[in-house]
Amino acid sequence: MADKCFGLTRSDMAYIVSVIQEFPEIKKAAIFGSRAKGNYKPGSDVDIAAERTYRPGWENNL
Repeated sequence: MADKCFGLTRSDMAYIVSVIQEFPEIKKAAIFGSRAKGNYKPGSDVDIAAERTYRPGWENNL
């Protein structure tokens, strides 16, 4: 991995991955927005889309 990915440090990326891995129902995750396009600025947020498996009853938690 390069020193930076999407303008984030290895440590930042490792933290994001570790948080996502805490949710086994997440099948896929993707960074989008300015970070993915490469036109982010210092302090830009990180937009993450996640696809999860269906778990009955979750609709009530939204």
